Amino acid sequence: MNGIHDMGGMHGLGPIEHDPNEPAFHEAWEGRAWALLRATGPFGPSRRRNFRFELERIPAAEYLELRYYERLIKTMLDRLVEGNFVTRGELESGQPEAGAQRSTPRFTRTTMPN
Repeated sequence: MNGIHDMGGMHGLGPIEHDPNEPAFHEAWEGRAWALLRATGPFGPSRRRNFRFELERIPAAEYLELRYYERLIKTMLDRLVEGNFVTRGELESGQPEAGAQRSTPRFTRTTMPN
């Protein structure tokens, strides 16, 4: 692969720096973003294994403008819209749209993620 999503380790970009003391989350909202992603991950068939593909659908210029957890949130929101769990209008307004069709997941002990 040689796309914008595969920059880590690409020739000419130098080594990947690793700080063993770097925190998992630099800001509180990043931890909440991760929790939301984990909570919404199982919506739809085979959604977890397609995450990288969905992440790579972000256009290159936009991908570079977004921080790591912003990319995850964008992909999660795109999944929720595509799965008919929420509309773009609802995301923008923060309010439910009257009469909007909904796909409601069924949760059981066997379908809950670990």
